[in-house]
Amino acid sequence: MSSNSLEDASTQRWEGYSDYQSVSNRVAAAIDDAIDAYAYIHSLHLENERIRQREAAQARSRIHGATIKLLPELEANAGASDTDEDDVYREILDRWTKSYDGGDGILDRFQSIKLQKECPDWLYQLVKDIRKAGWEIGYLQAGRTVTESTLDPDEEQARSMFEE
Repeated sequence: MSSNSLEDASTQRWEGYSDYQSVSNRVAAAIDDAIDAYAYIHSLHLENERIRQREAAQARSRIHGATIKLLPELEANAGASDTDEDDVYREILDRWTKSYDGGDGILDRFQSIKLQKECPDWLYQLVKDIRKAGWEIGYLQAGRTVTESTLDPDEEQARSMFEE
């Protein structure tokens, strides 16, 4: 090996990072697309309008894509809450994967329906859950809620000066 190739090999390195804003924007767009797809299919059904296979397939794809993006994070966050009552992630995950309203989980039901022929009531719950999960995970929040206990000492001191 020549000295140039040793030098090139030792100075090359790969650095990876996650572009959180880009990822967040893509997931937020997928959530919006899923909601719009549901609203479109639901409206066509209400108006007794003919739904083409391509329209049904596109709606299915958008709704399914959003669930796939959110499912791993729901699984990772489920059970992280101090109380089961406040575990929104577990609540959504259970609806999606376990029995819902006396039947299979919503995701299993979703795989077996034909959106061209039907738009069941539980589909609204799935899309609502997609939106709620996106909000709870943080993809749809532009800021954060800060409570007194989470302020660092300097911020707390500044706030107390204004309150006096």
